[in-house]
Amino acid sequence: MDDLSDILRRANLRKIGEFLLNGKEEIDEPNGLYNKEIEDATLKMNNILRKYFKDDKDVTNIMNSIFEFSDVYERVCMETGIRCGLMLAKDLIK
Repeated sequence: MDDLSDILRRANLRKIGEFLLNGKEEIDEPNGLYNKEIEDATLKMNNILRKYFKDDKDVTNIMNSIFEFSDVYERVCMETGIRCGLMLAKDLIK
């Protein structure tokens, strides 16, 4: 039973997601809230884009395209994850 206790103690949503997405348990623990992580990533992306594109309109169009891609990618991954979770739950009930 010690093995199960250890698994449950180490389990958290971020670690499970990292393992399922990337096959590893190690993750960089967030320093704060999700909003801060999003703001930091957006600022980093914005700074990189502004290095290569001086026109604000170009930067805005590229960022909008990136956000649209991210939205579609996130939705597909979420739906896939929910389906997999439901299939796993169904198998566990059997």
